[in-house]
Amino acid sequence: MEPIDMRETETLYGKLCGLDFVPNHVLEIMEHLFHSGFDVWLVGGALRDFFSGQAPKDWDLATSASPSEIMRLFPRVIPVGIQHGTVRIHTAQGDIEVTTYGKPGREGILADLGRRDFTVNALALSYPEGRLLDPHGGSEDLRHHLLKTVGNARSRLNEDPLRILRAGRFLGVYGYRIHPNVSAAVKDSLAGIDGIAVERIRDEMLKLIMGKHVEKAFEWMRRCGVLRKVLPELERECRRNRRSSCPFDAYRHTLYTVHNSPFRLRVRLAALFHRLGQKTSVHGAGRRENRSLNSQASAHAAFAVMDRWRMPQQLIQDVMILVRNHIPRNTLRWGGAQLRRLLAAVGPDLLEDLLDLAYADRISGNCREKSLEELNRLRSRISVQMKSRPPLHIGDLALNGTDVMQALSLKPGPLVGEILEQIHQWVLDEPGLNVRDVLIDRIQAKYGGISQNK
Repeated sequence: MEPIDMRETETLYGKLCGLDFVPNHVLEIMEHLFHSGFDVWLVGGALRDFFSGQAPKDWDLATSASPSEIMRLFPRVIPVGIQHGTVRIHTAQGDIEVTTYGKPGREGILADLGRRDFTVNALALSYPEGRLLDPHGGSEDLRHHLLKTVGNARSRLNEDPLRILRAGRFLGVYGYRIHPNVSAAVKDSLAGIDGIAVERIRDEMLKLIMGKHVEKAFEWMRRCGVLRKVLPELERECRRNRRSSCPFDAYRHTLYTVHNSPFRLRVRLAALFHRLGQKTSVHGAGRRENRSLNSQASAHAAFAVMDRWRMPQQLIQDVMILVRNHIPRNTLRWGGAQLRRLLAAVGPDLLEDLLDLAYADRISGNCREKSLEELNRLRSRISVQMKSRPPLHIGDLALNGTDVMQALSLKPGPLVGEILEQIHQWVLDEPGLNVRDVLIDRIQAKYGGISQNK
């Protein structure tokens, strides 16, 4: 989709843009409201995206109809924010958010746009003409890729401090330049972040992390003091770098690793957290610094952040696996057993994510061509291992818990699981041992004296 040339629009009632880009299920709602005697406008992110040349995802409407009138007109309405005059109309193609602005005519929609956060969101398109309403110069700001608030920046941010994070998200996702007045107001409004529900913070941060300009957004948040509020673990890493004489900047390396990661949330989160466990030691007469990466410590730090953000448990577990098993340098020395242990710890579903994380990590630092060659060789070795179908899980063993209990005359209990885990380690070392009779002989030789559970 090509962006509209915003130079052709006027400040208030501007270019006749039409409604050809609006999907039918949205137009049907607008038509029904209009023919029922109400004004209705297309507003919000859909217009911003359309004028930026992107395919709109979310469709929002503003209307003079009250929530009760909307609920009377449409069979499936969800009163998500009815106290603020907002409902959602459910359609087969997705929910449409509709907000009431009260007074009919231009006065009502102008008041609605005057309450919006940023000028690029304060645009409206009339129905049925499809004519642009732009009272705050949002079209001009879009043309200059500039993020400004509607009215006084400090007042707008204090109304809803989440707008601070939204500004960072708009920088991370769209690459907008944030107006200096907004950045200055952010620094004066940081205390408001403490009162934001953690779920709202999480949702904005996850959208930001998936942006094309994520490193710029994090650096802006650091300079304005926002990072210290929402992700102090990463901000502390930056402060350690400033005190350090080590030329390797782990903070910036982290940002570039996220930037170079594929647009998969669990990979980007793992990239963000993978160096939180880095330790610095100083030794020698020259006070030389060494940095070591403790993947287990990084995984613990990652869990603390994700738990604080109340993220889904499956996503937490996936990210922790990626961080805990982050592939180090010098894998050429790995034997087959060490490689199989990595595959067992990660599992086939996360394997590609782990390799992509390792690649992003390498190209984001002082990467030598040899390091990438090493990673490619590791990828080839992993492919060979996976084709051989190694017993990566206890369920892949040639015997089970019942076999262990019968062979050793044991009752059900924790000891059976411990023995199965030991068998699994044997088989990871030597896959050829994964034969039922061979394994029974081996456990009888090692555990034959055990006659009862611990």
